[in-house]
Amino acid sequence: MTAPSQVDYHDVLRVWREADTIPAIEHAWLYDHFKPIGGDPGGPTYEGWTLLAALAAQTRRLRLGLLVTSNRFRPPAVLAKIAAVAGLAVKV
Repeated sequence: MTAPSQVDYHDVLRVWREADTIPAIEHAWLYDHFKPIGGDPGGPTYEGWTLLAALAAQTRRLRLGLLVTSNRFRPPAVLAKIAAVAGLAVKV
C-alpha cells in the first residue's frame, strides 16, 4: 500500500514501477481519502481513482486496487462511473 498523501506523484510512480519489476510483489494499493491522514492537514493528497488509473498506465504486471474509497462524498452513480472509467485503464 502506498499512501497518496504528503508525497510527489513522481515518487509514487518510481515506487510502483520498481514494485512492478519484483515478481514477489503481485499487487499494489492506494486509498481514497480527500485529506491527509498524517502530517500537514493542508498537504497534498491525490484522489485515489485518478491516481490509480495514472499508475495503471505506467505499470504492466501488478494487480491494482483501492483499500478505501470515499463513497460518502460522491453520489453512488458518480462513483460507479468513476470506477468504470478508471477500470478501462486498470488491469484486472
